[in-house]
Amino acid sequence: MTPKSKRITVQSLTSPSNLKDLGKTNGVIAVTSPSSLVRIDHEELAKCLRTVSLVVFEDLHLLDEQYELAITQLLSIIKPNKIRVVGIASSLNDPSDLASWLGVDSFSNYAFYPKDRGNPVTVAVKTFPLPHSATLLRMMTKPAYDVVKTAPGQTILFVPSRAACKAVANDMITQSGTEMDLNGFLTAPRADVEPLLTRLRDISLHEPLLHGIGFLIPGAAPADMALVLELFASGVLRVLIAPRETCWTLPVRASTVGLMGAQYVTVSGRDGIDRRVVDYPRTEIVKMQGFAVASASHLAEGGRMFVMCQSEQAKSISALLTDGLPLESAFPSVLRRQSGNETVAAFGRMLPYRQPPPRPQVNRRRNPDYRKRDVMDLLGWTYFARRIASNPTYYEADRGEEVECVSRLVDEWFRGSADEYGPLPVIPDSTTSNTDPMKDNAPVTVTTGLAASEIEDKDPSSAAAEIWNSRFDGIRPEPS
Repeated sequence: MTPKSKRITVQSLTSPSNLKDLGKTNGVIAVTSPSSLVRIDHEELAKCLRTVSLVVFEDLHLLDEQYELAITQLLSIIKPNKIRVVGIASSLNDPSDLASWLGVDSFSNYAFYPKDRGNPVTVAVKTFPLPHSATLLRMMTKPAYDVVKTAPGQTILFVPSRAACKAVANDMITQSGTEMDLNGFLTAPRADVEPLLTRLRDISLHEPLLHGIGFLIPGAAPADMALVLELFASGVLRVLIAPRETCWTLPVRASTVGLMGAQYVTVSGRDGIDRRVVDYPRTEIVKMQGFAVASASHLAEGGRMFVMCQSEQAKSISALLTDGLPLESAFPSVLRRQSGNETVAAFGRMLPYRQPPPRPQVNRRRNPDYRKRDVMDLLGWTYFARRIASNPTYYEADRGEEVECVSRLVDEWFRGSADEYGPLPVIPDSTTSNTDPMKDNAPVTVTTGLAASEIEDKDPSSAAAEIWNSRFDGIRPEPS
């Protein structure tokens, strides 16, 4: 909410046409996304940002190649103009490189661990020896039931898939029946809840709701999902079961959060033949932890989080929830052209146009490719430039070989592309010609020579390497 006296307007920046309205008046807050920024021309964006006084980057812990490219484009504009920058992220185990990338000094860098939260969250991990399967999910039902029963407030249970929501809800109803608890986790009289259930379209929700258990399935009837969320928000239901992907859109919180498994199955290929078990993304686990808040009960000392997973995952998940997220760059996938077409095309537009050099030939001097120098210069603005100096092993480089690693990535950007080389000049060669080249209309034979990789100049003192080394001034750590 902005005060009316300030006359501040909020508008979305989703296309290049919105730039015209942004620079007309003062007191405008523009909200945009990385996918929208990369579609805007660099020169047009530079003209628009002349009147900007503050840039805020949110959710930096979700940094991917497209987000990094958008921030790189902005930093190359706002840093010379000395525009104020604010970055917001979840708890990171090492935010120093991120702060250095954004131009934040040590006095303005505020970093907190998850244990420093105002509402502390108690984390407990329970391991199971079984692999990911339906049997493992049934084995987790009894521990999850005990967690819900001992929780001082409400509980949100995240399960691996949509189909698991109904299965877990029915298993918990069965478990409450074995203990002769007919109401289950319902906090209101059944007579008051039953008239509300007549609006349900999904009949399978009826019995779980009468036991105080609700579940959300994306794609279900909006009226059913609204009713479940309303009953849970009002405290009538004590348990809400949701698939893992809803952690980004779930509008409610609870005093206790439980993870029934930390793996899910991806299906690909024709007829769903290829199935692969994948670990939960670390950002999703941290997002789920954020749903645990202190209960209103006087017995509660803070939020609680229970993680049920395989034995080999326990150590990494515990470190993640205790020390914070690790943040690495995904920008090498752009140089390998493995990212989305939109991101790769946006990176190409940020580079100045230069005529590609001719294809190398035997016994002839190789023309320098200044386009590679432009790529190296642009990479100096990326988060990747900081992280490869701090953690080269992650990017398959040894200490002291960062420049060579980046040089290979730059070569991959041009290798195999349509504009890798320009047209081959026709140069007469007397050694392979059977006619006099001085005569008019005489045919000329040209030898194309070896491949580029066989005669490539590996001199590390090239202009590109000098530019890249200059970017490392003050960044590269001293050898131990």
